Amino acid sequence: MKHFFRAVVFCFLVLIGLIIFGRFQPNPFTFERSHYVSTSMELAYSGVENTREMALWAPYLAARDIDEIAFTGAENDVGSIISWRGAEKPFSVGTQEIRAKSPPHFIQSRFISGVYEGALYYGLSEDYENSEVILTIQLDIKSGGFPYFNRVKLFMNKGKIEREFDAALIRHKTLIENSR
Repeated sequence: MKHFFRAVVFCFLVLIGLIIFGRFQPNPFTFERSHYVSTSMELAYSGVENTREMALWAPYLAARDIDEIAFTGAENDVGSIISWRGAEKPFSVGTQEIRAKSPPHFIQSRFISGVYEGALYYGLSEDYENSEVILTIQLDIKSGGFPYFNRVKLFMNKGKIEREFDAALIRHKTLIENSR
């Protein structure tokens, strides 16, 4: 009985520790990555604004085993939505809706996947010295659910999400540079 009581107290302390740890994690989490593309600003932007082209390289889609994907709305306009369902977590089910854009420099989307919701920004700027375009992806995720546990999950998955963003940017670069 004494060992059982110790185990229960230990589990309780671990639970309290996770809640305290999660409390001090940022909400929203911000993931940001950039890369250079040797192409024109218009061509790089077209790969970002078109939802069908975006599905070929986006970090939460292209690297995952997606069972179904749906596109609604105009492909290149505000209100365009990508919806997906797959098996791989943390973003196995979700939607992304283009909310605002300023061609050819900026697109803002709303991102929802399970208990995660946030803003996804795509920014393009020109590097005049090297004749290249810089594409930056920034994802600000707010996490809901049981107090602070999803913040801990995001913290634990941060490295994986950053690697997926890096791989997505490489896929975007390859698709755009090979389409010239």
